[in-house]
Amino acid sequence: MKYFTLVLAFIVIAVVSCKKDQCPAEDFTGTYVGDRTCAGTNSMDNDTVIVTRLSDDRLSYSIFTYNLEGDIDGCDLTIDDNTFLSTGRRGSASLEGTTLTLSYESVAAGLIIEEGVFVGELQ
Repeated sequence: MKYFTLVLAFIVIAVVSCKKDQCPAEDFTGTYVGDRTCAGTNSMDNDTVIVTRLSDDRLSYSIFTYNLEGDIDGCDLTIDDNTFLSTGRRGSASLEGTTLTLSYESVAAGLIIEEGVFVGELQ
């Protein structure tokens, strides 16, 4: 019985300590100012991305004339694949401290027509 209790306590501690942290949406929201570089012609210095909270685990990213949405998975960010019939936008995002990196592609009929990367600091 003593060993059973010890094993049970160990399992409970292991399960609790392995639980993935959930970062609150407020950690990501705000206005970020930085540079956007594109494979096309729309590169821009001092560009702005506004991140707003849609729910506890969903964010909206407003960049240039694009609005992207994505989820918070633990403390990682994902961007929805917002394409239909291989046309639309898709991307990814990450936050390191106060630096947001947002990558996106605009696609039409399966062809990438614009690739962009924004790197900016929270204001």
